[in-house]
Amino acid sequence: MRLRVRACLTLGVAFLGGCASFLSVPPEAIVTQRAQERLDALMSGQTEESYAYTTPGYRSIRTWQEYSRNWAGVGMWLSAEVTEVDCGDLAKPQRCDAVVFVEFKAPRLQQSETYLRESWLLIDRNWYFYQKP
Repeated sequence: MRLRVRACLTLGVAFLGGCASFLSVPPEAIVTQRAQERLDALMSGQTEESYAYTTPGYRSIRTWQEYSRNWAGVGMWLSAEVTEVDCGDLAKPQRCDAVVFVEFKAPRLQQSETYLRESWLLIDRNWYFYQKP
């Protein structure tokens, strides 16, 4: 019986330790990961999956089909990578700005590159991409 209690306590401490380490992840790292996941979904044609990263408010007034119209040019993208995330100097930021480097090839033009700026908002302990309605 003692062995079971000890095993349960060990698992509980390990689980809580894992949660604590998750909570200590800086917002810049979380936003970088989520922003890259959204970009990867866009580039692989999974617009509906990418749409899931938008704010709940945006999703309440726009469908994923309407969202996809904003990203029609993504088919020309060769690569997209989050290069920088800035959450300011607040202890608990509510907004982060991400910089995305995009390489693309438009028809009959040379390969080009550009930078996009994205805003990410903290809502109910989750980071969401702000898409203007």
